[in-house]
Amino acid sequence: MNRVLRKRVSIPFTIIGIPIKGFYTPFVSAPSNISCTFIARIERGSKSYERTLDYKHLDISANIINYVGMVLDELGYEGIGGEVNVSCDRDPPTISVFSVATIEIIKELLGITARDYLWALKNMAPFDEKVLGFDPGYIESLRCSHLFNSVCVVKGHNEIVRLGSARVFIEKVKEVLCKDRECNSLEYPYDSYTLSLFYKLLTHVIGLFAQTVNANGETGLDKISKVLGLYIAWESKAVKDYLGDELVYSEVSEAKPVMDYTKVGFYRIKFM
Repeated sequence: MNRVLRKRVSIPFTIIGIPIKGFYTPFVSAPSNISCTFIARIERGSKSYERTLDYKHLDISANIINYVGMVLDELGYEGIGGEVNVSCDRDPPTISVFSVATIEIIKELLGITARDYLWALKNMAPFDEKVLGFDPGYIESLRCSHLFNSVCVVKGHNEIVRLGSARVFIEKVKEVLCKDRECNSLEYPYDSYTLSLFYKLLTHVIGLFAQTVNANGETGLDKISKVLGLYIAWESKAVKDYLGDELVYSEVSEAKPVMDYTKVGFYRIKFM
């Protein structure tokens, strides 16, 4: 039996946090100004999906179908085939598109309602880590922001905090292919003591961000813009040092880096 799912959604974006190899880093995600339309044609009972995801030669449609097929297979459901067409009004991170499209198709096929959203997130996180190779909180924070249309703070497999509403305006300014380097996490290029300082700054900024959103909504976020800018500059410098000569730091010094499958994207951000 074939099914067609058509959906237009706001794409979430990770404002704070970056996957670091060997750590469960906290992440903050929020809905963005970018909208995408998904048209998915699903063939139930088909076994046409692959049991691996090919990130070196990324086909977003095939990887969405393959991922959903593997999730259903893991849960004991029949396989699927089909295709997904995605069109966006701007250029969002691929990881954000993938996160939203997969959860929307799984919602449709399994009849998941709002009361089961947290259950779905927490149960999919270990699968995401195993199959995608990303820090599970990275994917989970994006899906949480999409499902609840809110700011979400997530760490690891099941530490989820939902905050108030805030929408972020994003615009891509640079994209760097990773070539021989992995792009699902950052190999932190400094010593362990510097990493611990980075982690302290990260958690401090997240705490300030959460307090501000809960107290004043997005209208108060300009009060912490300098601290947030300092943190983003550190993230950008760490990614630049990881990538080496492939990137000129002055081009991205105030841009949020996003580890994005086969590439790293850099985005200017402001709150709407």
